[in-house]
Amino acid sequence: MRLAGYIERQSFIHRLDPRLKLLGTLVISILALLFSTPLSLGLLFLVLPVVWWSAKIGDKILDWLRGLAPLFIMTFLLWLLLGSGGHAKMGGEAEPLISLWGVITISSFKMKYAVAMVIRVLILITVCLTLLMTTDFSDIFIAIRKIGLPYRAAFLLSLTFQLAPILAAEFLMVRDAQKARGQELDKGNLIERIKKNVGVTVPSFVRAIRLGYDMNMALETFRFSRAGCRTLYRDIQFALRDYIVLILIMALLLSGLWLRLRGFGVA
Repeated sequence: MRLAGYIERQSFIHRLDPRLKLLGTLVISILALLFSTPLSLGLLFLVLPVVWWSAKIGDKILDWLRGLAPLFIMTFLLWLLLGSGGHAKMGGEAEPLISLWGVITISSFKMKYAVAMVIRVLILITVCLTLLMTTDFSDIFIAIRKIGLPYRAAFLLSLTFQLAPILAAEFLMVRDAQKARGQELDKGNLIERIKKNVGVTVPSFVRAIRLGYDMNMALETFRFSRAGCRTLYRDIQFALRDYIVLILIMALLLSGLWLRLRGFGVA
């Protein structure tokens, strides 16, 4: 699984205004949180493969999905075993299908709801990955700045998108170093794996602190806190294609809100 970073492509999605891509990410994330049934979330998810195909990043997304498969399995099991009980709107049954030791019950509702939560997590993760893979860090900063946020707030917010792959790279580097020393991190039961991964987590945490210190020194060196108006080295403007996609995004948002108010997709 490679790190999520900008992938340069000559595609329609890459050429879109970065403000539009931020809006699309926000709209899809909001709709994913509003709906809670497998059908509604599944229909919403179908929007993303179209974007991946247009952006020519489908293979990269699939690599990430294969790497994140344990997370989706864990999400399904947690909601299946520890989720709430059945509900008539989801088509659940009052009586449990399976009862474990009289404490944990599994009903058809919980199975459907667990599937819905997996799809929700899938949407939230992949929509953010799509943004990072199709939008350069500098474009994200310019977009946030053009929205109207102050320079410092825009810089810190855009830096958040950049730090995630950097910290992930540090973690993988420490993990590979421990494996090179002969430490078998993926063998043994759950408790043994947790103990072994302490040797990865602690150095990664220390390197993250060091990274923050170095970043602070770099910002001080370039007088980041200096008062005054800062300018952008280039400007961005909406084109015809951006207005067309904006209409589609707003149509998706309004139709989603209308369906939600009508009771569709509610568990």
